[in-house]
Amino acid sequence: MRLNIRRARLADLDAIYNIETISFGYEAFTKNFLLELMFRSPEFFIVAEKDNKVVGYLSAVAEGHFNKLCHILSIAVLPEYRGQGIGSELLKYLIDLVKMKKISSIILEVKKNNDIAINVYKKFGFKIIGYKYRYYRDGSDALVMKLDLHDFNL
Repeated sequence: MRLNIRRARLADLDAIYNIETISFGYEAFTKNFLLELMFRSPEFFIVAEKDNKVVGYLSAVAEGHFNKLCHILSIAVLPEYRGQGIGSELLKYLIDLVKMKKISSIILEVKKNNDIAINVYKKFGFKIIGYKYRYYRDGSDALVMKLDLHDFNL
């Protein structure tokens, strides 16, 4: 069955929280924080559905002066669905959405040793613009990556 990307609904919260905890363990966002994000930026809280099952999600918020920056807070896919391009489809959907909203940049943090994610982001044109030392609860560092949308060609 084909992949469906859509705005998250309240009924998706348990599935999203499950994906979050499986993906990030003790560093996972709480269910209450995910709910807060869902209400804070509903247009940037999206899910990927396959066979009527939520298999991945992406959460982002608009920030900065006049909300001209989109900050990806979390992107995750169930382990059994990884490697199928679902994360890339979520990212494409978000990029199209922020371009329509005239947002100029997307920023995110990623674990310095997460080569798979880093390579996906680089494929989309994200560039490393900085580091955050000991950013994660386990003490690992984060790369800060940014995509300037005026440079983006899909």
